[in-house]
This record gives sequence, structure tokens and C-alpha cells, in this order.
Amino acid sequence: MLGSLRLPLLFQEFDAEAERTTLKILAGLGRFEGSADLSEITITNVLANDGLRARLASNHTGEEEITMIRDALLEETNRRFEEEKQQAKRLETELRNREASILSLDTEKKSKEDEIARLQAEIAEQKALVEATGSENQSQAEIIAAMTAKQEATAALVRYIGWLVFLIVVAGFTGWTSVLLFPVLSRVISQQWVFVLSALIAFIVGHLAIEYKYRNTSVMKALWLFVQVQRFRAWLWSFVFLSFIVGVIGNLVANNVQTSLDDQSQPPGTVLTPAPDATAN
Repeated sequence: MLGSLRLPLLFQEFDAEAERTTLKILAGLGRFEGSADLSEITITNVLANDGLRARLASNHTGEEEITMIRDALLEETNRRFEEEKQQAKRLETELRNREASILSLDTEKKSKEDEIARLQAEIAEQKALVEATGSENQSQAEIIAAMTAKQEATAALVRYIGWLVFLIVVAGFTGWTSVLLFPVLSRVISQQWVFVLSALIAFIVGHLAIEYKYRNTSVMKALWLFVQVQRFRAWLWSFVFLSFIVGVIGNLVANNVQTSLDDQSQPPGTVLTPAPDATAN
């Protein structure tokens, strides 16, 4: 195929850039499922598409180039389908005209019958070609739809992972600042619990914001990771509430126990006197 494109009937010159563009188109066609079933004329017309070659000459990403090649292939398939359909209609019209001539010319009946048989065979062949082209077009449309869905799912997953990383960083920063901003609370339930609970609350609120942002995006809502984190987020509410209650109660119990131990450690009859005021002098 590449050798045929070097013919002077197709190109007056064939430089290295044109050859790279041709190889790029061939590589792109080879990535589609069912590319082995493409007809030679379809591949040739796509390779000779001046608009496609001009667009590929500019700098584009790999995905953009695949999209341009896919659009050119779909356009060529549709064009060939329409041409074959129009040709079948013309042949059917010609058949009807010849049948009318046979009815008016009895002397040529035998020869016209042979002609009709020939035309009917040709029409059957063209119809079979049209049906094959229609099947090929449908197959290409299904391939394109599947590729598009896969690309959208991949992009959604990458975007969601990025949000998760950002959310985890924000949650950690929130926990750290909460320890510094709420020292009283740190004495009640300990710094570790203040950090953990603040980070969890920040994560829950942040993920709720993400869920609201993508509430109408079916691709994002269908992600397995998104669904699992959403379920985990619902469970975290209960964990945060129970952890806070347990932390407060545990700290109060620990303070009472410590107070009791301190009281027991004092000798009987010992009276605690306040320390002298340093400003008395």
C-alpha cells in the first residue's frame, strides 16, 4: 500500500515528512478493532485525504491524532456507503426502464430477458456490497463508541484520583492546624484525636463537595473507586461521632483516675498549702 502511494499518478513528490504522515495514519488505522477488514480502497482514500494529512502535519497529542484519523475513517465509510446506495438506485431504475422496453419490443424479448438476468445479478452483487458496507460502518461505529467510552472512563479515573490526593493533603493540613488552633480541645481528648477527627471531618466534607460537583456525571458515578469511597465516607460519619464521645469520656475517666491516685499518694493528715506569692517581696 505504501509503495502504491509513491506512484507519480498520486503524488508528484514524496518527501520524508509525507512518508511519516502516511505511516502515522497507517499506525492509527491499525489501532482500531476490525482494521483488518477494511477494504483497500477505503484505506487508500483515507491515506490520500489531504485535509487529514494537513491536520496531522501540525503538532498534536497521540489521542488527538487518533481522533482525527477516526473521524476521517468514519467520513470515508459514510461516503462510500452513500455512493454504493446511489449506484444501487441507479441500477434499479435502469432495470425498470429495460423491463418496459422488453414489454414493448416482442422481437427482442429473448435478448432483453438475458439482459435482465445480467442486470439482476449485478444488482444482487451491488446490494450485497451495500449490505457489507453497512455492516462495516456499524462495526466501525461500535468500535469508535467503545474507544470513546474507555477514554472518558480513564480520564474520569485520573481526575478523581487527583481530587483524592488533593483532599488527603487538605485533610492532613486541617488536622495539623486544628491541633494548634484548639489547645483546649486537645487537653480534653488529646492532640492525636483532635488531629484524626479534624482530618476525617475535612475529608468527609471535601468528598461531599466532590460528589455534588459530579452529581450529573454518569462516567464519574460509575467508577468503582468513587462508589467505594462514597460508601466509606458514609461510614466515617458514625466513626467520627463515636470517636469524639469515646475520647471525651475516656479523658474524663483518665483524669478522675489520676486524681484518685494523687489523693491516695498523699500521707494521712497532709494539708496542701498554696505556694508563696512571688510578688509578696
